[in-house]
This record gives sequence, C-alpha cells and structure tokens, in this order.
Amino acid sequence: MSTPQFATFRRFVLTGSIAAVTATGAWYGAGLKMKQDIKQEKEKAITATPLQQITELETYRANLMQKKIMLDKKIDELEVKKRKQERKRVKELARLEKEKAEKEK
Repeated sequence: MSTPQFATFRRFVLTGSIAAVTATGAWYGAGLKMKQDIKQEKEKAITATPLQQITELETYRANLMQKKIMLDKKIDELEVKKRKQERKRVKELARLEKEKAEKEK
C-alpha cells in the first residue's frame, strides 16, 4: 500500500495534469476556431458583390456613428461636471477670502 503522503501527492499531480491538458485543449481549440472564422470572413469578403460590400460598410459606419454619439455625450457630461466642480471651488475660495478679510478688520 502507498503511504498517505504519496497518495495526496499523486492526487495533486493527477489533478494538475488533467487541468493542464484541459486548458491546453481549450486554448488550441479556440485558436483553430479563430483561424476558421478568419478564413470564412476572407472568403465572404472576396465573394461579396459590390452592393453587399457597400451595405456592410454602411452598417459598420452607422455603428461607429452611434459609438461616436455616445462618446460625445459622455465627454459633454464630464465637461459639465468639471465646470460645476470648478464653480464650486471658486465659490469656496471666494468665501474663504471674504472670511479672511473680515478677520483682518
């Protein structure tokens, strides 16, 4: 019979080995899938008619414009927030200066 320490060691080695094989297989399979998808996209682009290409590009452009609008909106919101903080800071500085001037009198 094997000792308990050896059995524990063996269990860890087997578990680690199985995990490594599984991870390697998943990684390799994902790589194959990506290559296959790229190949299909290339074939699709080559066989597409000019009208299909134009339609696809217009769809892509529309998606980009939507993203641009969202980003512009976020930028505007950040600028408004920054201006509010700046006004708040200026008001606080003015209040502190006023208090300081009153103390000096």
